[in-house]
Amino acid sequence: MTEGLDALTFDMASLEGWSLADDPSEKEWQNVPARLKRGAEGVQLVGHFEDIRRIDNLDRDQPGFWAALGTFGVDFQGLLPVDTLRYPVLEVTYRCTSSRALPRVKCYYPGGEMSHRLDFAREWTTAAVLVSHGGFPASVDNVALQLFANCRSTESVEFSRVRFRAMTGTEETVCGGAWEAMRAEARAMPPSGTPEGFLPFGVFMNASSAGRLADLMDISFYDYWRLAFEDIARHHHNCVALEDAALLGPAQGQELLALADTFNIKVVPLFEWPLEDDEALWRRRAAEYAAPFADSESVLAWGLGAGPMENELDLWRQFRKAVRECDSRHPVTAPFRHPGSLAAFAPHMDAAWFNHFKSDTPWKIGGAVRAHLPLTGGGPLWVTAPAFVSGSGGPEWNSCPQMRLMLNQALANGVRGWFAMSYHNDPIWVDGHCERSLTGPFLTFSDLWAELGNRVERLSVMAPLLMSAAPVTGDAPFDVVLSANRNSRSAVPEEVPLVDVFWMEGADFHLCYLVSNDPDQAVSINLELPVSLPDGMEIYDVTAFARTRAWLPVDRVRHLEMFPGQGQLLLAGRPGVCDEWRDVIARRILDADRRQVLVDLDLAQKYSLDIGETERTIMEAGGGVPLDDLIRVHEARARLTDILYASPDVAEARSLLIKASAIVCGCDEALSALHGAGKTEYAHELGVKALPLAREMTQLRIRLRRGQGREIIRPCQELVQRGYTLLTDIWAKR
Repeated sequence: MTEGLDALTFDMASLEGWSLADDPSEKEWQNVPARLKRGAEGVQLVGHFEDIRRIDNLDRDQPGFWAALGTFGVDFQGLLPVDTLRYPVLEVTYRCTSSRALPRVKCYYPGGEMSHRLDFAREWTTAAVLVSHGGFPASVDNVALQLFANCRSTESVEFSRVRFRAMTGTEETVCGGAWEAMRAEARAMPPSGTPEGFLPFGVFMNASSAGRLADLMDISFYDYWRLAFEDIARHHHNCVALEDAALLGPAQGQELLALADTFNIKVVPLFEWPLEDDEALWRRRAAEYAAPFADSESVLAWGLGAGPMENELDLWRQFRKAVRECDSRHPVTAPFRHPGSLAAFAPHMDAAWFNHFKSDTPWKIGGAVRAHLPLTGGGPLWVTAPAFVSGSGGPEWNSCPQMRLMLNQALANGVRGWFAMSYHNDPIWVDGHCERSLTGPFLTFSDLWAELGNRVERLSVMAPLLMSAAPVTGDAPFDVVLSANRNSRSAVPEEVPLVDVFWMEGADFHLCYLVSNDPDQAVSINLELPVSLPDGMEIYDVTAFARTRAWLPVDRVRHLEMFPGQGQLLLAGRPGVCDEWRDVIARRILDADRRQVLVDLDLAQKYSLDIGETERTIMEAGGGVPLDDLIRVHEARARLTDILYASPDVAEARSLLIKASAIVCGCDEALSALHGAGKTEYAHELGVKALPLAREMTQLRIRLRRGQGREIIRPCQELVQRGYTLLTDIWAKR
C-alpha cells in the first residue's frame, strides 16, 4: 500500500502542537471560539459557533465561518516548507464527531493557496489529494485543517494524522498517462481569444439579483439594465461577468446583449449548472444558450459561476468541449475561489481566472499573479478583486488606495483581465447574503466605485500597450536608481518594498511600471533613469499623458511624490515607436471621451438643448491628427457638461437626485449595520419604510432620462426630506 513510501508525517502528538490559527489575512476564523481535545486515537478540533450571529446571514450551501488547526506561528524545525516535488500527495486521516461538521484542508504556498473539501465521514477515513500538478507548487509553507459550520451549533472533527508522501508506482503511471493525454487534447483544441487589444475591466452582476432588485424598485427588465449599463459605462468599465445567466433564457439574453452593445460593454455569461449532468444535456444547453450567439460581438466569453473542484476535471473538459463545438470563437472559463486549482485546470481554460479577496494585504496580489502566470502557457490571466462585504463581515471593505494598489500590482505583473465583485447585491435586511457592494441594492454609488471609475479611465486607454507586452522574468533591460523615503507612520511590512519596479517588454519597446505599496501614506521617491539609451531610445510618462494629454520626454532625474497605491507607467523606445504608441493611446482616449459624450448627448437631446456643434465635433473626430482630435473632443466634452449644468431642468433635478441617492445609499448601509448588530427586527421594520424611497428615487431617475426634469424637481425635494428623516431614525436605533 502506501505505508512504506517516502513521507513526511505529522502524527497525533505533532498535531497537538499545532496552533488554533489560520491565515491572518482571513477574518472569519478569528471570530470562532475553538479548542483542541486529545482523544484516544486523535486530536479533536471543536468549534463553538453558537454565538456567531452572522451565520444566519449566509447561504447554508456556502458556509463562511470556520475553526482552524494550523501550522501558522509554530516552529517545526525544518519540516516546513514541505518539498512537494518529493511529496506531491497529501493524506489527512480524520472522522467527523458531530452531525453537521464540514471539514476541509487548506495548503498555502508562495503566492497562493489550495482548498480541498473532505467528505463527511463518521468512521476513520483517509483522504488523499494531489497537491503538486506538474511540479506546481514546488513547496507548501503552511497547512490548515478547517472545520466549517452552516448553523449556530457546536461542531467537531477528529484528526489522527496529516502526511505528505511520494506517489506509488501505479499513481505515477496513471497520473502521468492521464495528464499527457489531457494536455494533448488541450493543445488540439482550436484557439479562441478576446478581441485584439481588449483588456476587460469588469464587474460581477447576478441575473437573479437583478430580477429581484428590479421588482423591488418596480421597474422593467429593460429599465434596470439600461440604468446599470449606463452607470458602468460612465465609470469607464467595459465588461460584465453575469452570474446565473441561464435565468434570462435566450430571448432575454439577446435583449440584454443588444442593450450592452449600445454602451460598448461585453458580457461573460456564467452558468450555475452542476457539472455532473450528462454529456447529452450539456450539448443541448450549449446549442440553446451558446450557439445562437457564436458570432456575437457582445459576448466576451462563456463560463461557469465558480471554478470546478479537482475531481471534476473530466466533467469540466466535457463542458468546455460541448460549448466550443457550438461556438469556436469565444473563450470558455470559470473563476476559481482559490488559485491552487489552476495548476490542474489552466491547460483546459481559454482564460485562467482566480479570485483574490485579501483586501488588507493588497500588495500580495502581485505575487499571486507572478506565481500563476506561467501556468497559462501564454494565455490570458484574469483576476477578481473584492468590492463587497459578505454577510459574514468579510472581507474588509477596501479603502480606495488598497483597491488602487491591487489594480496596479495586478496589471504590472501581467494580468490581462480585471474584475471587481460585486456591482450590486440583494439587501441583507431583505433575505440577502451580502452587506455591501459597489452600488448596493438600488444602483447608487460608493467611494470604491468612484475610485475604480477614476483609475480605469486612465488605465483602460493604456490597454493596447499593456496587452502588447509581457513581464520580464530575467534582468531589467537597463538600470534604474530609485530611493524611497519611508513615512514614520507607514504600516508596510519591512520585507515589502515601499515602491516596486516592474518591467515589461514588447517587440520593440520596454515598460517600466512603478507601484507604491503603501496604501496609507504618500511616498517620496527620487528616480534616476539612464542618461543615454541604445538606439536613441526616449522615455515617456504614459500615465501623465493619459491624465494631461501632454506628450513630452521625461527628465532622466525625477522626484515623485507617490500618493498611496499609485502606479506610474513609463514607456522606453525609439522615437518613432513611441510616437506610434502615442497615437494609439490618443485614439483610445478619444474613443473613451466619445463614449462618455454619447451618454450625455442622449440626455441633452431629450431636453432639446443646443448641442449641434458638439455633435459635429464628436462625429467628425478620428480622421485627423490624433492629438488635435483629442484636444477638440476633450473640449467638446467639457462644453457639453457646461450646457447640461446651464439647463435648470437638468441641473437642479440631477443635483437633487444625487442627494436622494446618497440618502438611500446611507439608509441601506445603516440598515445593514443594524442587521449585523443583531437588531434584525428594527432592520426589517425600518427597511419596509426605505423600500418606497428607493422605488421613488429610481422612478425619478428614469423620468429625468425621459426629459421630465422640470416636473420632478418638487418630488425630488420632498424625497430628500423624507429620506433624511428616515435615515435619522435608523441611526437612532443603533
